[in-house]
Amino acid sequence: MLTVVALFCVSLGALLFTLLVVVVFWDTHRLYVLGGFSIFYLALGLFAGWRARKKGLDKPKFLSATLSELAKDRERLKS
Repeated sequence: MLTVVALFCVSLGALLFTLLVVVVFWDTHRLYVLGGFSIFYLALGLFAGWRARKKGLDKPKFLSATLSELAKDRERLKS
């Protein structure tokens, strides 16, 4: 539960910080700031998704040790 609260607070903080920077540059470069933050958040999301996918693919198969032990037991019982 604390992880969800922390994630919510960090997300809200990032959103409010983005809004603050856009308001500061509203008269001069608001589109550049919005585009920059959009690219930043998109790149960050893609990187996080790539890392999560890589981490998920590197995990061993679910119950792989147990299944290999059962296969060994089955072979021993056959002989």
